[in-house]
Amino acid sequence: MTSPEMGTWLLLLSLFCFNAVFFTGADGLGFEVEARRPILHRSSLLFDVKRFGARADGRTDDSKAFIAAWKEACRATGKVKLLVPKGVYLIGPVKFAGPCKNVSSLTVYMKARSQPLLILSGYLKATAKLSRYGSGTGWVEFGWLERLTLTGGGTFDGQGAKAWPYNNCTTDSKCKLLPTNVKFVAMNQTVVQGITSLNSKFFHIALVECKNFKGTEIKISAPADSPNTDGIHVERSSNVCISRSLIGTGDDCISIGQGNSQVTITRIRCGPGHGISVGSLGRYENEGDVSGLVVRDCAISGTMNGIRIKTWANSPGSSAATNMTFENIVMKNVTNPIIIDQSYCPFSSCISTEVKAAMCISERSRIDNGLVQEPSKVKLSDIYFKQIRGTSSSAVAVALECSEGIPCQNIFLENVHLELSTGEKQATSSCKNVRARYIGEQIPPPSIRRGLVIAWKQRQALKKHNQVGRRLLSSAQKSMESESEMVAFPLLLTPIESNYRACTIPYRFPSDNPKKPTPTELQWIDLFLNSIPSFKKRAESDTSVPDAPVRAEKFAQRYGDVLEDFKKDPESHGGPPDCILLCRLREIILRELGFIDIFKRVKDEENAKAISLFKDVVQLNDAIEDDPKRLENLVRGIFAGNIFDLGSAELAEVFSKDGMSFLASCQNLVPRPWVIDDLDAFKVKWSKKSWKKVVIFVDNSGADIILGILPFARELLRHGTQVVLAANDMPSINDVTYTELIEIIAKLKDENGQLMGVDTSNLLIANSGNDLPVIDLTRVSQVLAYLASDADLVVLEGMGRGIETNLYAQFKCDSLKIGMVKHPEVAQFLGGRLYDCVFKYNEVVS
Repeated sequence: MTSPEMGTWLLLLSLFCFNAVFFTGADGLGFEVEARRPILHRSSLLFDVKRFGARADGRTDDSKAFIAAWKEACRATGKVKLLVPKGVYLIGPVKFAGPCKNVSSLTVYMKARSQPLLILSGYLKATAKLSRYGSGTGWVEFGWLERLTLTGGGTFDGQGAKAWPYNNCTTDSKCKLLPTNVKFVAMNQTVVQGITSLNSKFFHIALVECKNFKGTEIKISAPADSPNTDGIHVERSSNVCISRSLIGTGDDCISIGQGNSQVTITRIRCGPGHGISVGSLGRYENEGDVSGLVVRDCAISGTMNGIRIKTWANSPGSSAATNMTFENIVMKNVTNPIIIDQSYCPFSSCISTEVKAAMCISERSRIDNGLVQEPSKVKLSDIYFKQIRGTSSSAVAVALECSEGIPCQNIFLENVHLELSTGEKQATSSCKNVRARYIGEQIPPPSIRRGLVIAWKQRQALKKHNQVGRRLLSSAQKSMESESEMVAFPLLLTPIESNYRACTIPYRFPSDNPKKPTPTELQWIDLFLNSIPSFKKRAESDTSVPDAPVRAEKFAQRYGDVLEDFKKDPESHGGPPDCILLCRLREIILRELGFIDIFKRVKDEENAKAISLFKDVVQLNDAIEDDPKRLENLVRGIFAGNIFDLGSAELAEVFSKDGMSFLASCQNLVPRPWVIDDLDAFKVKWSKKSWKKVVIFVDNSGADIILGILPFARELLRHGTQVVLAANDMPSINDVTYTELIEIIAKLKDENGQLMGVDTSNLLIANSGNDLPVIDLTRVSQVLAYLASDADLVVLEGMGRGIETNLYAQFKCDSLKIGMVKHPEVAQFLGGRLYDCVFKYNEVVS
């Protein structure tokens, strides 16, 4: 091992704490050390561990000095720095625990910088005596602290090589767990930046029951054959972001355990190791669910696995892992690039069925001895693999092996390109007990097994036979929908059959001739015909699609033909047509031609502009002291943002020529009363702050979501209301998607994980399961249905979700439909003006 970097560690303590606790590891060391007077350092108190007896010679145990310095620092008032000067510090298990009374914020600053001489600085070395550690403890542990920042260039050397021979956890389920290098327990608003972890005895870094954690520029290193040396393990934590880090180790680079929500992993270089893993899940009873994981923009090289999801067979309890996205991942010479394994068991007692049969072990004996592998009870659903490319060192590049008891639901693979690293024959894929949807390029091709791959043959036929394809559109879509396992929104008034109709406008009546289009149908067919040029223009400029101009022309021709067919026969293509079917057919044709997100560039640009304005917009709202006036200003912001809708041909033309101004739109709204105006009644209910949970179906990217909806949601959070933002599963025009919304909110949060000073622990983001600009609420994702079941206010925002569909939808709880009228046909139906506003509030009286 090369010499560690030289440097100085500063423990800058400044947090809101109450009672200080310092304790050591399993040996129960409780040293009494004479307190030293702190040094005044600018505006902070500086506690130097050398003044408390640390020798920093790499041989003497300096644990006493660290303990004594911590005690004094934690008792201090104001900003506090705990200084670890240059040198090598041998320490045993040390735990820095709070809360700390009168300390205003906490930063652990480990600064390593070059010195004229090769002197080791800021380098912690773990004692090799395993008797000093308890099972599963941390060598250096931080617990029950707020606003901790651990930064600089310091190194934690676990000296694991001497301990690894004693790690028998791969063969013994009752093994004693070795210590983790750095462990964070019950922390809130933590930042870790620029540290190095070497040769841990067990995990390098572990997060347990942490909230609002941000880790960046972390270096982790251990040999490829070091056992159980996971780089970063996350368990029972929320709002975690890990980015721009280099991890090479003997196990998972990052492992996501049970009970996690809203974890984002970006720009990680992983290898050697076992890749980025979810799990293992389902080993114990009462495990928490995993949701809201995003892994994006990572490079994985020379590892056993790339992206792996693993759950135990014989799981004693039920749990779920859902709404997980893996996007833009580059694999290089990875053995299993994409793998779902729901029969995971690393112990020697896990014998395959074939081996048991060969051993002539009876079924009764296998049950009595716990050798039978029952199907995993962990439900996997709504998992997205997007833009995964690179090379596989094994023949099977994609393996989706799900539970026979609970098959995987809604597994999406979009633009996967994995070649064999040998450059020889094509890689293969396998699947079992999985409902998968394939979009765009697929190398290796899908494995057609057990009839659960969605509409693959129909989709290939559509590409080859355009004429037949137009007739297959509706049947292919029905096949796709039948596999989606969607459910009705639980707050719709029942019975749904007699109380709910998705489309607001009646396109036809029972007395109309089924073979002849109605005037309303013709009007809407023409509306969609008029939108084709703007969609074609966007498609032509999509640089992610080869031969985009040629394919864009095919889109215009095919979609135009479908619309003309409706004029001749309204029952063709799954008709009669309404706004939902017309949108659905447009998206199917675009996706079949390889156009997944033709508005991505403009969405990214508008999101960036809106993010830069977010602070100013929020400050303007916060400056309004009168609560009803502040609410009205927030509502006007929603309307102003909602005008940024590129599904409207007229607005798309204005946008492409002149752009739009959010602030100008706020000032130029049509005056009240609006075409539907229940704002005054809403103000009365708002003032009571009685809503406990609100579900908001969001609409467009850019100003709509960032400057309109998010300030409104932030105000609800200030009221103590839990907010669920439901966003589209897949791209459709410029609507914001679930994964995009997670990224937007991550960018808007400050270093404390807050939205302009407002805690976001009650803010949830859900995948609605929808992939259109309109929505049929009889078909939403099971995750959203679960999250929404106890809500007492439903908000449908935007013309597509709240006006063209669902304007008259009835709910079991309060509801709000809010949006701007941007189609002349809708304005005519409502008896209002173009760009008029709809604010329809219905209160349910208990």
